[in-house]
Amino acid sequence: MTKKQKILLAVFLAMFIVPEALFGAITKGIGLPFLPMYEDSQYFTDYPSSAMFVIFLEIIGIIGTLYVLNKKAGLSKKYKYVFNIILWIVLVLLIVALFLIYVYSNISFP
Repeated sequence: MTKKQKILLAVFLAMFIVPEALFGAITKGIGLPFLPMYEDSQYFTDYPSSAMFVIFLEIIGIIGTLYVLNKKAGLSKKYKYVFNIILWIVLVLLIVALFLIYVYSNISFP
């Protein structure tokens, strides 16, 4: 990998890891309660647009990571295949979480 690719990979991974470590959109969903530092989820219930922004930022990070890893990364085909599967699963989970937050935010009770 070139220096530019390494920097891009670090930026895109940070775009996913930092919000995930702070808010834990995926880790709370699969039942890993030890990771998120920000435990109060009432904020995201009151302001769903901020939760959508955090998840959208994570989606951009995952898509960028997929792009950099598949664009002439110096990994063997086996590692690329494994990383692609893991990243696609995480991407699908994030898209589902974004959809659920969008639907939940548009529910109104009379």
